[in-house]
Amino acid sequence: MDRTGETGGPGFIVPPPGLLPPAPARERPAEPPAAPLTRPGPAGAPEHTVPHRGGVPVPPAPPGVGRPPGVPVPVAPPFAGAGGAGPAHPHPARRWRLVRDGGAELPLDGPLVIGRDPVLPAHRPEVRAIRIADPANSVSKTHALIEPGEHGVAVTDLHSTNGVSTASADGEIAFLEPEVPRIVTAGAVLRFGEFEVTLQHA
Repeated sequence: MDRTGETGGPGFIVPPPGLLPPAPARERPAEPPAAPLTRPGPAGAPEHTVPHRGGVPVPPAPPGVGRPPGVPVPVAPPFAGAGGAGPAHPHPARRWRLVRDGGAELPLDGPLVIGRDPVLPAHRPEVRAIRIADPANSVSKTHALIEPGEHGVAVTDLHSTNGVSTASADGEIAFLEPEVPRIVTAGAVLRFGEFEVTLQHA
């Protein structure tokens, strides 16, 4: 009988499929950790440990990339100006105040809306509301917007009934158009209806 294919060569017999269970896989013994390599330094200097992977030394990092452990990396100050002078800040806004004839004063530390019972603009969350006690009832509920700045104060008529006028320190008088800001400086008199205040440096 021709039994070709049933032998695997001299001395080997190939059993029929499924007769013997598969041989268990042999586990490879764990390799011991590689000892760190050392590289001699200059004369009199201690030896340096050379990092390596699988026994192959890792090439040293370019100059300036590596840093010994424990040595902090210098960080440049944010927003440094020329020459690393430190953070650059805008010039602080000049401080202003509104003063009444009787001596009462209102510091202008930000934009504000004045009136008998002012309504704040929805798109300007930084604006404050300042109520004015006006016995003559000449001030509107929401009368004017006042915005201090570095070189002056912007005044805007918010469609008031009796209007807004300004008189500069040299006597120039202006009647404001609604929604058209006008810049005034120290010494100007602001008139809201019959309510008057003087703009001064704080």
